Amino acid sequence: MKKDDSLGDLLKTWKPPLEIPRDFQSEVWDRIAIRAENRQTRWWNRAGHWLAEGWVRPRMAIPLAGAALLVALIAGQVQSQVASSHEWSRLGTRYALSIDPYAKAQMRQGP
Repeated sequence: MKKDDSLGDLLKTWKPPLEIPRDFQSEVWDRIAIRAENRQTRWWNRAGHWLAEGWVRPRMAIPLAGAALLVALIAGQVQSQVASSHEWSRLGTRYALSIDPYAKAQMRQGP
């Protein structure tokens, strides 16, 4: 294969047009100030900010939504187990009272 020197020379001389916005420097310093401020804030503020920013990015929104759903399902399961346990205890007491006349009499008299 023969090298094409004219293409190589053309590529060496080509520079892409680069336009810097007017407020580029101030935006950079603003971002630096925000990051410095974030280092000084409490961890829960940073965690909340991270979560809020995560919802904006689809790459992070899907895992965050999945984690939130998982936490909600676990909390619902725990709450339903507690409620079910209380209900079964109440039903057991009612059943015992319905078949044991002495327990029923004691409940009416008090301890």
